[in-house]
Amino acid sequence: MKIAYDELTGLLPQKGKMRLIDEITECDSENFLVESRTEIRDSCIFFDKESGGLPNYVLFEFAAQSVAALMAKKAEESGGKGKIGFVLSVSNMAFDSDVVEAGSAVNVKATLESQMDNVLSFQAEFFADDKKIGSGKLTLMESEK
Repeated sequence: MKIAYDELTGLLPQKGKMRLIDEITECDSENFLVESRTEIRDSCIFFDKESGGLPNYVLFEFAAQSVAALMAKKAEESGGKGKIGFVLSVSNMAFDSDVVEAGSAVNVKATLESQMDNVLSFQAEFFADDKKIGSGKLTLMESEK
């Protein structure tokens, strides 16, 4: 299932310039898999004009927002309300370069690796223009609003 930019407004708590992802290209709430796509623009709040791109560490916020959309969609499909997610850790980060250049199309793929009660860990992979540029693990905790 795809989720367009406008529909993300109702799913994500991030608003305005803090909403970083453009669209969800795949959302499989049954298998805890989400993929997103974002065009890197100089209008992004984290864009670094000096380097001409986006620092690679910002991509984990792309992953966090992608996972937030997945979890909100999962809650919506089961008739419940989305919960607040708190990032507990980002680990095993590895990237091929420090910056993702403007104009690049970044795809994030995140899959559930483990879950214990309300703590979930996702393995994330990052692609720029269809070339893998990095990976890492995102662990979050869901909490009632």
